[in-house]
Amino acid sequence: VAYEIPYGAKLVLPESEDSCEVQNKRKHIGGDFMKIYQRSDNILMKYCTPGEYMFLAKLKQFVSFNENILRNGGHSNGHLLKETEIAKDLDMGKSTISEYIKFFKDVDIIKEYELTSKDNPKDKNKCLVVNPWIYSKGTAMLKDVQELFNGTYWHYISNLTNEEKENIKEIDNIEGLNPILQLKAKQLTDFQSSSSSV
Repeated sequence: VAYEIPYGAKLVLPESEDSCEVQNKRKHIGGDFMKIYQRSDNILMKYCTPGEYMFLAKLKQFVSFNENILRNGGHSNGHLLKETEIAKDLDMGKSTISEYIKFFKDVDIIKEYELTSKDNPKDKNKCLVVNPWIYSKGTAMLKDVQELFNGTYWHYISNLTNEEKENIKEIDNIEGLNPILQLKAKQLTDFQSSSSSV
């Protein structure tokens, strides 16, 4: 796509500054950044359907800073999103959204979370959170959201040591623990069982 820029127009690029540590590199300053765990993302690309992967990619816009809660605009003070609102914002059917969310709950990527109300600490608001070992925004994280996903497959593979990353056998051995593979194998077995009983 090409755009015609009027004569005399001024382009303002993101600020950068020279890094003193590494020659020939510049440090980017400003903008909103999301951390994407590469190993987790590669596994998602490999084992999710294109629709599942695209849905999760679209959810990134709602992940709130320093919380990983699905909120309007992805802002920490944004409205907590319900499935129907996500469906409307993504221009998708509610049943499709419900199926995707159920799938990602089953594979430890989305969970339900109870957030304490700012107005009344006795009240809890139910909301959806995304596994911070898949995506995270900001430099901090709600401790209990992180703990909600600690011990999951995604937590484990995102925190492999350099030695473990270099050891291909170690990585191959944990593929059997992949919850996406386990869920899809179970769905296939269930489908075959129901087909044979008809």
